[in-house]
Amino acid sequence: MKVEIKNRWTGDIQFVAEIEADENTMLSVKTGLAVRWGLENSADLSESNLIGANLIGDNLIESNLTWADLSESNLTGANLTWANLIGASLYESNLTGTNLTESNLSESNLTGANLTGANLTGADLTGADLTMSDLTMADLTGADLTGADLTGADLTGAFMWIGGKKYLLVEDK
Repeated sequence: MKVEIKNRWTGDIQFVAEIEADENTMLSVKTGLAVRWGLENSADLSESNLIGANLIGDNLIESNLTWADLSESNLTGANLTWANLIGASLYESNLTGTNLTESNLSESNLTGANLTGANLTGADLTGADLTMSDLTMADLTGADLTGADLTGADLTGAFMWIGGKKYLLVEDK
């Protein structure tokens, strides 16, 4: 089956993925399969409309998702090490246990995102909107939070390693 992935701003088709699914397959699964196809075939995923994509446990290392719309997507346990997510929308996405080591999330929208247990070691979160996000038990060692909006974010148990010592940002309740 063919799945069209469109530009989030213009609605123009960015690429057409050839996936194995039937028409009754949930849209989130089709979108996830299209992303996998796109990565395997060097498709341009930047500025893509990928709302609701099911990318649970996927390997997205070094992927270019700049300005992509991944709102309400499920990226539980995905590996986004060194991914480029500048300006991406991850609004209300599930990033539980996701590896975002050294990823660039500057200017991204993570409002209401679930980042419980996420690894954000060395991540660039400059100017990111983390309003009402859940960063419980997240590893923020070396993360750049300059200008990030953490209004209402849950940082319970979030931590950083500094000089071989673990520091909790907010004590457990």
